[in-house]
Amino acid sequence: RLINEVIAKLPNQMQLVFRLSKQAGLSREQIAKQLKISPNTVRNHLFDSMKAIRYHLSSTTPVTIYFFWVFKDWL
Repeated sequence: RLINEVIAKLPNQMQLVFRLSKQAGLSREQIAKQLKISPNTVRNHLFDSMKAIRYHLSSTTPVTIYFFWVFKDWL
């Protein structure tokens, strides 16, 4: 849930690149070809999206993250 909230706040193309990479499992080259953008742009979007996710999660208390990790199967 926390990661999805961060992804929803990303710019549209960055969201799309992240979802195609992490959720659909496409390679950078496949994403670049599909979206007609440079593989370097794909790399930059992935880097920036992961940076945003890490930043958002680091601002969440470690106890909360631990709680969600431990009880993820029950939530």
